[in-house]
Amino acid sequence: QKIRARMSKRNEIFSDDFVTIQLDTFRDQRRAYVFGSNPLGIQGDAIWVEGVGFDQSFDTVFDTRGKLTAEGYVVWIRVPFKSMRFPATPRQSWGILLTRDIPRGSEESFWPQYPLRIDGRLNQFQPRVHERADPDQPGQTRLSQQPAGHS
Repeated sequence: QKIRARMSKRNEIFSDDFVTIQLDTFRDQRRAYVFGSNPLGIQGDAIWVEGVGFDQSFDTVFDTRGKLTAEGYVVWIRVPFKSMRFPATPRQSWGILLTRDIPRGSEESFWPQYPLRIDGRLNQFQPRVHERADPDQPGQTRLSQQPAGHS
C-alpha cells in the first residue's frame, strides 16, 4: 500500500498517514498534549480533552523530521519541555500514548493498545516515570521514548 504524505500547511496532516505522541503530563486523565507528524515531517498539534476530543487551537513549538524509506517511513519528534506545563516536582509521572493513523484505510494503531470497549482514552495511557534534573540547570531534563516499529 502506498504511503500518503503531502507537503501541506501545519495542522493539515490528518488526511495523510501520520503518527502522534500524546502526553498527559499531570496524569489527571483530563487532557493530554498531542504532537504529530506526517511522513514528510509536517507537524500537527492539539490538546486531547477527555470526553470532548481534540482541541486544535493549541499551537506550540516542537521539532519534527520525516523520511520515506523502502519499507515505509520514519518520523522523529522532539518536544522542548518549555512547550508543555507539568508539575514542579522532581519526580514526574506522565501518561503516554503513541499512535499511527492511516486514514485512507481507516486504520489506527496504538501503544499501548487502546481497546475501544473501555470507556475513556487517558485512563489507558502507559505510565512513564522519570526524575527531573536540577531545575536551576536548564537543559538537563530529558525523557526519551523509542518504540520500535515501522509503517
